[in-house]
This record gives sequence, C-alpha cells and structure tokens, in this order.
Amino acid sequence: MSHIFISYSKQDIQFARYLKRLLETEGFGVWMDETGLVPSERWWPTIERNIDTCAAFVVIMSSHSKESTWVEREILRAEKKKKPIFPVLLEGEEWSRLADVQYADMRAGLEATLPVRLLEGLTAVVPVHSPQPVPEPLPGDLIAHAGAAPGLADLEPAAPEFDVHFAGVERHRPIEIEREDLKRQRPEWEAAAFSGPAPATALSMAAPESLPVPIRRPLTVTVGGRVMALAGSTERLVAGFIDLLIIFVLSVIFVYSIDPNLNENMSGLFFVLVGIPYHWFFLALNHGQTPGKKLLGLQVVKADGGPLTSADARNRTLVYFLGYLPLYMGLIWILFDPSRQGWHDKVAKTYVIKVQ
Repeated sequence: MSHIFISYSKQDIQFARYLKRLLETEGFGVWMDETGLVPSERWWPTIERNIDTCAAFVVIMSSHSKESTWVEREILRAEKKKKPIFPVLLEGEEWSRLADVQYADMRAGLEATLPVRLLEGLTAVVPVHSPQPVPEPLPGDLIAHAGAAPGLADLEPAAPEFDVHFAGVERHRPIEIEREDLKRQRPEWEAAAFSGPAPATALSMAAPESLPVPIRRPLTVTVGGRVMALAGSTERLVAGFIDLLIIFVLSVIFVYSIDPNLNENMSGLFFVLVGIPYHWFFLALNHGQTPGKKLLGLQVVKADGGPLTSADARNRTLVYFLGYLPLYMGLIWILFDPSRQGWHDKVAKTYVIKVQ
C-alpha cells in the first residue's frame, strides 16, 4: 500500500487534478479516475482495487460529491477496508457523514495550498519518496518522454483490439511552493491515457529538479485510531508562559487581598496553590485546554483516545508542578522524549497535540 486514492465528483475534476499535483509535488503516489466521465460498473473493479490497495483515502467534499452515489460507494468501500480517511472541504460545510473525522479546509479552490495538518497526517501513513526527475517534454514529443514517467510500468497489458491513444495534453502555469523546507518552481504537463471507453492510467510530467526534494517527517501519534500531530516544544513553551503569567496575576491579587506584607516564600506558596486548581479546572472541564493552550491551538488528550477525566487532570497537574523541583527536569524531559511527553504526560498517559 503506497498510494493515495482521491474520491471526488466529476464536476470537481479540475480541483481534483490540482490537488493531485500538489500531493505528487510532496512525493506522494496518487491514484484517481481522470476520465472526466461518469463511472460505470465496468470501471468499478479498477476503482475498488485501487481503494483496497491504497494507504490513505482522500475525499473531496462539495455539494456535487455530497449528492454523488459513486462517492458514497467509494467511502463505504474505504470504511469497509478500514482505510484512513482524510476529508478535504472544497465548498459548503463539513458533512455530518464524516463529522467524526477532522477535515482539511481548501475552500480557496485552485488557489489553495496543502494544509499542514493534512500533509502531516498523510506523511504518517503514506510512504513518501522524492519524485524522479523527468526530461522536459517538447511540443509534439510526448511519446518520447512518456516512457520515463513514473507509474508507466504499472500499466496492465492492453487487449489486442484496444487502440490506446493520448488526449488532453495541456501545459499548466508554474506552481509556486512555499514551505520552510521546500521552495521551487517548475512547469508541469499532464496526459490522460485512454483504453477503449475506460482510462488505463494518467501521467504527470515535470521539468527536471534543480535540487533534490528534502522530505521532513513531522512527529505524529495515533490516538483512538486517528493520526494527530504532536505540539512543538516552542508552542508548548509559549502556551505554558501564557498560563504562568495568568497564574501570577491571580496569585498577586489573591495575596494582596489577604495580606500585602506576606514574604516572598509565602507568595511562592500561593502561586502553587492558585496554579494547581487553575490547571485542574481547565484540563478537566475545558476539553484539555488551558487558556494558553487554546490560544496556541493545542490540546491535552488521552493516549488511548478516551476522555480526559478529573483524576487524569489532577494527577497530571500535581506531577507538572513537582517537575519544577529537580531543576525543571520534568519539563526539560519534553525536549528529549520521542513523543514529546513530560513527566506529567507520562504519569497521566497523555499527549499534547495540535488542533485545527
């Protein structure tokens, strides 16, 4: 299983092709029906086979695909085969049909870029490779370069009576990719190959790369069967600083309301006495989000996907503050742990993830 399957309505084929190019630029193998025609029962076994062998199933959500019986049929097949489903919202609202799956917002259409969370989720389940450079094709010289195109070797032998021809060749405007680990611009071409009334494959070719494409694998975890991106150390540090600032202000108000002349040690004690209920309250009653974490788009979740209970929030909070005592080692541990867990996360069996 090494490719991504794209499910879409034929009315959205231009966006589907655009999404396919974006994914292929990132090094993913992608399969989609590019005939532009309504699927038929004759073509269904090929679709079914590519769903069964895919590593991830991407469905483009739009008003057209919502009404498509073929898209629904493909989703049912993906669910039956327990494929990771990644909804992409093209227009309208998210489907109640897939409400339990986090969607990627690409309502900007042909101007949209790949959402980081979608890229991170796909990278966790789909093998990534750097696309092989292909010589730049010249007008009228498509067949000479088609043999170098990735995926051509996977074509099934055509029956003797089949007359294979190429159609729909077009040159696309250069695609500008802006990411911290990738910045390049190249022209691309497409060609759809038809074998009788049903397509055999589709080819995408690009000009040679000037530099190899670096692949960065984000840190992800699987929680309750869903792939989620772990929060970065810097994000957690900023969120923690915001929470500490709020606790400090509350502590000062609390101390001065009792006795403005309390010494520094007593003030530190009140800081802890305010901080413990602060963290417990927001973690237990605000879906694992303190104000700092909410501002940074972070959330504390149970490793097994279950709800964060009051006892979990209490245990995590107590160990969090104990982690300050041995030279902050309980928190520094996050920098070296492969799952970015501090001592408090280890004890409570929690992760801190990014949320949309």
